Amino acid sequence: MFRLTLKNSGFYALFLALFIPGLFWYWNSTRTAIDATMVTVQISMMITGAFLAILNCELAEEKNKGYRFLETLPLTAREIVMSKFLPLPLYLVIFSVFSWWFFSRVGSDAGSADLAHRILAVSASACLPAGAAVYLGFFRFGFDRFYKVLVLLLVLSYLSPIVVDELLIPAGASFPSSVPDALSGRGVLVAVFFSLAAWCAMMPAAIALKKGKDERTD
Repeated sequence: MFRLTLKNSGFYALFLALFIPGLFWYWNSTRTAIDATMVTVQISMMITGAFLAILNCELAEEKNKGYRFLETLPLTAREIVMSKFLPLPLYLVIFSVFSWWFFSRVGSDAGSADLAHRILAVSASACLPAGAAVYLGFFRFGFDRFYKVLVLLLVLSYLSPIVVDELLIPAGASFPSSVPDALSGRGVLVAVFFSLAAWCAMMPAAIALKKGKDERTD
């Protein structure tokens, strides 16, 4: 299963290699302090990269008949599903560590950097069950019927900074004052806990769907 997980991590590594240097160069050359746009774009790129990795991974499986090949190997449905689920949290941790370091480096004050860290932690944890739900959709409906949903999610995640900046943040608002007070340390921990619980709960459901799909094709 380790080699299969490593293979499924390839697209995540690709988008990390593309996005992290690009974002570092862009923010380093255009910003001297944290603002709402920086935080929302950072989160948008993190989520977009995750969805792009899942889409490309499943597209490669579809084009190369990868799942049929896996059925010929001594692998269980549980191992196949886990190899799909495990790369996402690793990707989110790496992206978050870079973003935390960069926010700390650019932050004009400790309060702004700490708030950006908390927003990022909530967003990264929310991406976990979202990615798991995408795999549930693929195992339930198949690639041809479900990939359009993922494309729509990609568009929404890419456009989200525009929506946040134009509709949700008052003009001229400073970064700390434009963020809800609910993002306290305890609120972040609660959000991370429930996101992890949802992700863990979705894994057995995905395994059951994969087993049922394998039985129908036998």
